[in-house]
Amino acid sequence: MLFFNDPTTDFVFKIIISFLVGALIGLERERTRIVSIEKRSGDKKYSILPGIRSFGLLSLYGMIISYTSFNTSYPDIRIVLTFFMILIIFIVFVTYIYQRSIQARRTGITTYIVMSIALILGFLVGIDKVYEAIAASVFVTLILATKPSIQAFVKGITYKELLSGLELGLFVFVLGPFFLIQHPKIMDIDLSTFYILFIVILILSYFSYIAVKIKGSKALKYIAFLGGLVNSEAAVSNIANVLSEQDIHDKELINLMKKYTYLIITAMIIRNLVIFLILGYNFLEYIQLAYISLAILAAMTVPLTVSVKTLFFEREEYVRNLRVTIENPLTFNVALKVVLAYSTIFILGFIVASILPVEWLIIVSLIGGFVNAGATILTMLTLAGVESISTKFLGILIITSLAAGISNKVFFVKTIAKRKALVYASFESVSLSIISSIIAIILLILFAP
Repeated sequence: MLFFNDPTTDFVFKIIISFLVGALIGLERERTRIVSIEKRSGDKKYSILPGIRSFGLLSLYGMIISYTSFNTSYPDIRIVLTFFMILIIFIVFVTYIYQRSIQARRTGITTYIVMSIALILGFLVGIDKVYEAIAASVFVTLILATKPSIQAFVKGITYKELLSGLELGLFVFVLGPFFLIQHPKIMDIDLSTFYILFIVILILSYFSYIAVKIKGSKALKYIAFLGGLVNSEAAVSNIANVLSEQDIHDKELINLMKKYTYLIITAMIIRNLVIFLILGYNFLEYIQLAYISLAILAAMTVPLTVSVKTLFFEREEYVRNLRVTIENPLTFNVALKVVLAYSTIFILGFIVASILPVEWLIIVSLIGGFVNAGATILTMLTLAGVESISTKFLGILIITSLAAGISNKVFFVKTIAKRKALVYASFESVSLSIISSIIAIILLILFAP
């Protein structure tokens, strides 16, 4: 088997590549050996980890065996070469294990595994699987190099977080194939749509929780943004409650509340844009997705501008009695409520579309958006698949739902806040954000088909 037409060139090329794929792994091991020696400076003990040459030569050995074996027409020679390959590797491994375990008194099996991988990578090069060997070498080296980060992450993870991750994996990888391949239906309603919505919310909640944990509980602006990704109503209520307890002047309080309300609104729109893009391909053509996505981005102009300024160009604000918005890695109750809201709004929208002109859906989008914008957007997408709704009107329905979802923030702040300044601040942020939505609707009317 030849990678090049000329046998000599082919063999020389494979010698170089096989040594390099092994040497790349050996480079990381060499660095580990240097660090190990530096940590025991003054100690007579030394690290016996193999390095660049050892791994490179081991990979080269695997290549020579496979190249010779697969380029001979004699089966007996292949058997002999395979036997010698196993024998020599066995001797190398036994010798290394003896030196490391008995003489150096070091334990661990990572290096043994990686040595075997280096040998296999060389073997792959010998049978013309050059690109596969290079890719595997890079990946293995990356895994080895990230060991300190992985160890730090494992030490910091709690049992609750691990269990939540396993639960998320259960929903995604065990139940996922059933819904995404079988597409079970009840009364011609595809249940996979409900499943995808449920999973998207769980994934957002889990990674938002991890991000908040990494960033720290004192960075209120990050908590506002990440909380808005999971549940914007809960996030704005929490922020209003926290700020109500702060002994600061109304002017500063208004400034803080406005910034955090913009962050929450931005996160809410981003979440709904993600849901729209993930689920929209089931119901819309690409040109429809593009027009409505651009309209959603236009509706996010004002809050996004302020949010970028707050997140990246202003110092972090610290307040007392801060409570993290996301208390659990997986917000099952939030996900179930959204799915229930979607079901209710879908039934309402289906009834309206069946007995009334399609224009009446604007009322459904207003009421449903105030309850849950994400569920309402998904309802409009589903109805677009069974009703004759133009791109322009569908976009208007979706932006109207977003505007209604933005407006309910004032209601939640008024319910929670103990100081009127917070209500005024949230009203200003909401009003300017709704102006962006109105501009987006105007653009849809002018340009959308």
